[in-house]
Amino acid sequence: MKYSNNAAMLHALVLTILFTAAFTGCSTTPKKAEKKIEAVRIKPVQWVNPDIEQARALLKQGSYSSLIQAIERIKSAGLTEDPSGSEIAYLAENLYKIIYPEITDKLPSIKNLRYSGRYKKYFDDFYNSGPEEPSITTSESGADFFKLLLPALILLKNTAIQFPEDYLKKIIYMLKGASGKDVNSVLPPYLTAAADKVLKNRSKEIENLKKSLSLDPAFYPAKIKLARIYTLSSPKSMETLKTAKSLLEETLKQIPPEADIYKMLALAYLYMHEYSKAMVPAAKALMISPGRIDLLILRARILKDSGRTDQAMRMYSLVLKINPKEKDALLAKAELLFSHENKLADALTILSEARKIYPKDPSFPELKGSILLKAGRDNEGLKELSIALDLQPGRLSVLRLLLQNAISMKRWIQGAIYLSQILEQSESEDDLNLAYTIFNNLGDTRQALVYAEKLYKSETKEKYTGFYARELHADGKDKEALQIIQKGLKKLHSSKVKSNLYRLRAYITEKTDRKAALQDLRNSLLLNPDNFGSIIKIAQVYTNMRMYRKATLYLKHAVSMQPNNPGLKIQLNQAESAAEDTGQKTE
Repeated sequence: MKYSNNAAMLHALVLTILFTAAFTGCSTTPKKAEKKIEAVRIKPVQWVNPDIEQARALLKQGSYSSLIQAIERIKSAGLTEDPSGSEIAYLAENLYKIIYPEITDKLPSIKNLRYSGRYKKYFDDFYNSGPEEPSITTSESGADFFKLLLPALILLKNTAIQFPEDYLKKIIYMLKGASGKDVNSVLPPYLTAAADKVLKNRSKEIENLKKSLSLDPAFYPAKIKLARIYTLSSPKSMETLKTAKSLLEETLKQIPPEADIYKMLALAYLYMHEYSKAMVPAAKALMISPGRIDLLILRARILKDSGRTDQAMRMYSLVLKINPKEKDALLAKAELLFSHENKLADALTILSEARKIYPKDPSFPELKGSILLKAGRDNEGLKELSIALDLQPGRLSVLRLLLQNAISMKRWIQGAIYLSQILEQSESEDDLNLAYTIFNNLGDTRQALVYAEKLYKSETKEKYTGFYARELHADGKDKEALQIIQKGLKKLHSSKVKSNLYRLRAYITEKTDRKAALQDLRNSLLLNPDNFGSIIKIAQVYTNMRMYRKATLYLKHAVSMQPNNPGLKIQLNQAESAAEDTGQKTE
């Protein structure tokens, strides 16, 4: 955003005056310090109004109730015309409007407020002006708490302005100073999260929102922002979605009904596949805002994902009657026509017509390409995906479709090329899983180990422990593999995963301790009697020990599991012959 030279000069001048005043007196020589101390000693003690001090303390807390109390304190003490009292009332009113817009009806009215000081001038002059860097040349220790918050409040109010990175970093620096002045205030971490969001530092944004909530568990603005991250951003996990659900349900108890809050709650349930529960907040959102197309589409999506495709189709058709150009409804209807009504031609027609309306939107050639691939028309499908990628280079959803196609065709090198483009932008659990699969099939042990380790550290699925231990073993790191297996056997719950860990440990220890390996294989089969790998391995160990009769018992079970496997039948015949030759009776 561009601004006139006069506005920029004015902004710079006011900021310089403001922050110079804020930071004055931060460093002195010993002699000057002595003079100051002497001057303080002879200066008469100034009386401090307890109502103003109490109101200021309430203001720093930053909760909506404390801001209301601060205003009420000033009003009841008759201080709305007092310079200090009116300043606190003005700040409380503006903080409330910026941070709690959902409940401004609870804000007490302030009559006879006579204030035209520094804070009012700052807000009035620069709500709609461009950012100028704050002048921070000394320690923040001498600055006023609220002066340190001002640039961040402007940032929170003017979300459309593009603030320079250096400006945002200095805002964070100032907020750190404010936090040092009042460690119990929710305002500095909450406002820091706003700067983190603009800087696209997701982990820091989450950290500061959580810090706000640790200081005040009832601070619902942080709940909303945190829930929005967990619900609308990728990657999602069941744990973060459950957290978002709880945060939103708590918020709805604190504020009047809001359609957007109900929408987020419905999405959280939808992503958790709790469709009947998702319908409730979706319906409440529509009751609040019955004319909103996005809420009708949300309801249709819940119906579609829950398997009620006929109702979903009717809902999408209703949306398209209201607005025939509604993008999401066009996409969803085309998908349903193909996947649930097997009307390929109708689906392709909708997408071709939609391309005329949205010629630069990659969503339509992407869906068309996906449908054509599923219909077995690979060349046409890949051509459409190429068009989508030309419209939006690096589009993740298209790259993932191309990657899946390469994997299905076992084109591992081509898949690795698509994968590298994906991993430059995202490392979701699915992406890491695909990376592991590709490098495992390419025989690249080192790269497979890298992604197995990342999956293991994500702690999202117990099976990743087995992936990681197996790749450590494949890379010759048996000691580390055994440590991971031991940890997994102690803390994991999945019988199948633990069964596989016992089998892997048997592979590693067989050469040095055959008895221990046999015990691990028995434990594996106790946990999962149909663990085919463990059945084959224990038969192999018994064969190596010349205990052919026992080997045949396990091989017979293996043959019953895979009756069309000729290799197993050969092994069984060999074991039975060996048992007969050595005088071991078989059953």
